[in-house]
Amino acid sequence: MRTVVLLLVVLASGCSFVFVDRPSTTRSQTFPDCTDSVALPWVDAGIASGAASAVLFSRAKDDSAAGLAYMALYGVSAFIGFDRVRDCKNARQRWIDAHATTAAPAWYPPPPPVYAPDAPVPLAPPHGPL
Repeated sequence: MRTVVLLLVVLASGCSFVFVDRPSTTRSQTFPDCTDSVALPWVDAGIASGAASAVLFSRAKDDSAAGLAYMALYGVSAFIGFDRVRDCKNARQRWIDAHATTAAPAWYPPPPPVYAPDAPVPLAPPHGPL
């Protein structure tokens, strides 16, 4: 029973802490595979703010302690999630900067020629007898 309770506490500790992946610490030739979406950290921040409002407007002492615990867990999880997403975006930008080329690849076709008409087109019909 104790193992089940500990497992539930770990799984309820926040989406970002469990599901947001940080970039690898080793340098590799492949594009960093990590989480670059801030959706889960915002979910955690919303749950933390909901717990904070529950603590503020709660009249029972027991509810306040549980609300503070949830606020702390989800607040820390949101902070960790935002930090991991920032690290992911920075790692991806560093990879792009390191592997970017300034010259266009040789397989690009040449640009099309600019259209230049042979004779000027009159703006109005000529005036004269019809």
